[in-house]
Amino acid sequence: MPAISVIIPAFNAEASLAEALHSLQRQSFHDFEAIVVDDGSSDGTAAIAERIAASDQRFTVLRQPRNRGGAVCINSALDVVRGDWITVLDADDAYEPGRLETLLRSAERWGADLFADNLQLVEDGTGRPVGLCLGPDRVCREGPISFEEFLKLDAVDPGGRPRMGVGYLKPLIRRDFLNQYGIRYRTDLTSNYDGMFHAECLLWGARYVLSPRAHYRYTVARPGSIGVMSKGVRSVTNRLRRCRLLLEHEQMPRFKGAAGLLRQEITTLHHVKAYVELALALRGRKYGAALRYALTNSRDLPYILNRLGHSALRKLRREQQATDRLSPQRIVSSVARNLVAPPVSSGHHRHP
Repeated sequence: MPAISVIIPAFNAEASLAEALHSLQRQSFHDFEAIVVDDGSSDGTAAIAERIAASDQRFTVLRQPRNRGGAVCINSALDVVRGDWITVLDADDAYEPGRLETLLRSAERWGADLFADNLQLVEDGTGRPVGLCLGPDRVCREGPISFEEFLKLDAVDPGGRPRMGVGYLKPLIRRDFLNQYGIRYRTDLTSNYDGMFHAECLLWGARYVLSPRAHYRYTVARPGSIGVMSKGVRSVTNRLRRCRLLLEHEQMPRFKGAAGLLRQEITTLHHVKAYVELALALRGRKYGAALRYALTNSRDLPYILNRLGHSALRKLRREQQATDRLSPQRIVSSVARNLVAPPVSSGHHRHP
């Protein structure tokens, strides 16, 4: 039996899947199986996976007859995995060569049920590193985290600063723990199912250890498109549902401080949803509708203005790198551009 089972859900991923699978073949740790689940792709995804599986017996391909989503793919693989540990690799991401070896050694040393490393964010198309999922101001040393700490590390910033959360991480998970409590991915969430899955593990008493070091290369899309913003609306809706599901969970009474954190998150997410919907109206040049929306949702304006301000400052810092000084005219111009076409940074990532 392999020590680790790696699950790779893939949908129309012919442009990136080969590199993802090759990053597995380059691992310093060889005792693993890799299960690629093709989610009803209409391109060459399945052919790429099957070609690699034909030359490497550690790889297996499962095929879904139609597109059903990442959660269904992962659950179908969980039914057949043989490893003592499981982890996920998205089809457009990649592992550093020592990732599996490092995670397994660390998980066993800590006696963890889940062990997660950080994510190195890389820009889609260029592979350029653009930062970490969790910066040193949020995770500075390796160690266990509680359910309440998980919620804090995964929360949307109430001040409007775009950021990713711990729910994006791809931990190594002890399979016996999942089977003991019957934990599987929620198929009624079309995004945010990773974070929900990890939260449920913590609710059932999992020992979750988090490391600030990054061995996973996570692809982030370039911001600004209508498609990215539309996904942002869907993601916020799923995050709201996830919060309510957690509040209703049978294990919640054991965590007295968690309910307040989740209710605070729900309030912030309503502000985020208002920001995304206003941004979509402005991008669509529906200025009258945007103005009416802003006037009728005045309670969301402080968050929206903070969000626009943070975005403008980021652009100004980038421009400052190319010039010695910023003129007042440039500052005004940057703020104006954000008012006319505000970015939706929470939508840059796949499951915010």
